[in-house]
Amino acid sequence: MLRQRFKLSPLDVYDLSAELDYTPLFQIAGLPIPALRDPEWTPLAPVAIANSQNIFAAIRDGDILVHHPYESVEEFIEAAACDAETVFII
Repeated sequence: MLRQRFKLSPLDVYDLSAELDYTPLFQIAGLPIPALRDPEWTPLAPVAIANSQNIFAAIRDGDILVHHPYESVEEFIEAAACDAETVFII
């Protein structure tokens, strides 16, 4: 399927008898070369709570999906830590 989708010839694809071990590539990833690094990412506040004064009211209004690490969970943690009814935070 990949050969067909990407118009690869049989010479472009290698069949291996076992899974490829990628752990040696960590040495390359650890090199101090900025071009090999992804740019810094700052998580965004989830849209569902960005305009809300009360995070718990926003949750009561409907489910909130937070996609970590792209969206921040900091607001949830802070609100839960300040709430007297919070039993524990995992």
